[in-house]
Amino acid sequence: RRGSLYFSDTVATNDRPITYGSSVYYIGQIYPKNGTLVLNGKFTFLGGGRIDNQGTLLFRGGFDSRSGAPWMQTAPGYVMRFEGQPLVLGTQGFTADNGGTFHVSTGSNSCQFIALTSGTFLCGARDAMPTNCYVIFGQSWTQSGFVDLNGFDQQVKFLTYNGSSGGGATNMVVKSTAPATLTLQGDASMKPFVGYFSGKASLRHRNTGTLAFTDVSSASTTTGDLLIEAGTVAFRTGATWKGSTNITVTAGALSVEGGSGTTFGGSNYNLNRTRLRLTSASTVNLAAGISEYVYSATLDGTRLPVGTYGSPTSAAQYKSARFTGTGILTVMSSGAPGTLIRML
Repeated sequence: RRGSLYFSDTVATNDRPITYGSSVYYIGQIYPKNGTLVLNGKFTFLGGGRIDNQGTLLFRGGFDSRSGAPWMQTAPGYVMRFEGQPLVLGTQGFTADNGGTFHVSTGSNSCQFIALTSGTFLCGARDAMPTNCYVIFGQSWTQSGFVDLNGFDQQVKFLTYNGSSGGGATNMVVKSTAPATLTLQGDASMKPFVGYFSGKASLRHRNTGTLAFTDVSSASTTTGDLLIEAGTVAFRTGATWKGSTNITVTAGALSVEGGSGTTFGGSNYNLNRTRLRLTSASTVNLAAGISEYVYSATLDGTRLPVGTYGSPTSAAQYKSARFTGTGILTVMSSGAPGTLIRML
């Protein structure tokens, strides 16, 4: 079939497979206007296509678009949901646009990239995001995009953003109301990111390259963990990571590279509860002028005493090769159990 396909019923169900040939990109293909459309048969794009969803659109028979990257639009307040059978895009990717929700409740999906241009990718299963894909946020007309882990662990190659979406973007978010971890693995390059983590979303970095949180818009408030197992996680030009009680660097580097307010633990020592766990294979880089605070710190499981820490060229009380740069880390507590004293 070619051209637009309209379903006008409030609730419509189609059990037959639907196959679309190559079409003009911006004419739209399916319009479940203000209603619910359930597709139990397999849906196939033979070339690039676009879906304009202004209702609730459910794909239950599978979705195949291996010959072109589809543009998937869902209006704000509505949802496009995939369940039962996987999305098969192979080396293609897709764009989730227009402020609605792209809800994927299947595993074993395949695609090269997920582009979020004000849309939300809502995870409804573990590994709903293909492990060999990457996620790109924003476009020239929008500076937003959302990943909702929804309590399900996911793994992708890397996160990045479209440079044409401009600086100062404050709504490129990885979030989760229930604890869940996003693992980045499979990339060796440097990737800047102007988004942030919120809720209870954790980040596990296994890439050998660098994830650079850049700009004041990278103001993460998550209570989830920051886990660095390879490569570098960097904070630049005002980026912050506040709220985590657990930052663990088992290998690779945690780097604070300057800019007003840049921090991984927060500069307010009265509120800081960050516990920093390091190993002999890890590095902490603190650029000149950086003053970081953590509640407690360990090295290979051994508690570090209260005091200041830094590189051999710093002015810190305790100098260590685990640190580079001339900035200072202050450990405020040994983390040892306290003694309860009863006042009579």
